[in-house]
Amino acid sequence: MSLQQELSSWFAPKPPAVDKNNNKNEKDEDDIPPVPQIGDKPPSVPKLPFPQNPDGPKPTILAFLRHCGCPFAEKTFLNLRETAREHRGSGGGGSGDSIDFIAISHSSATATETWLQSLPQAGSEPRNLRVVVDEDLEIYRAWGLGVAGYAHVLSPSALGEVWRLGSEEGIWNRPTE
Repeated sequence: MSLQQELSSWFAPKPPAVDKNNNKNEKDEDDIPPVPQIGDKPPSVPKLPFPQNPDGPKPTILAFLRHCGCPFAEKTFLNLRETAREHRGSGGGGSGDSIDFIAISHSSATATETWLQSLPQAGSEPRNLRVVVDEDLEIYRAWGLGVAGYAHVLSPSALGEVWRLGSEEGIWNRPTE
């Protein structure tokens, strides 16, 4: 990933196609809704629909990843995959998996696939785990995720954790594009 691609992954999601609060359709904080709370109906967008079931939606865990190749994204995905394995086929009564797991990538489909194939145990994802590509950040926006500040992304503690992941767990930034 180039430095420009790395930096562009920190920008806010694009505004919706029609912004009632901004007739020039420029990015502003009004474009990003509040983060849903536990028990709220999940935001449903074309890339990630949540059908309205009479019993409510199936329990689902979402992981919004940083760019593919990021050590934090890799660690998050590996943890998500392991947790999904622990919950496969445990729905009881023949209902299948009790919890769905979805990793959301904002890298391109090609970069996401390249990254997935570079991970340990590539291709071993359980059926209750899927990856959704959201390059235009539509899902991120619907779920209230905006921009992380530079102080958060480049803080000494964040950079220290990147070093720890690499030196202790062998998880370094991976080139994917």
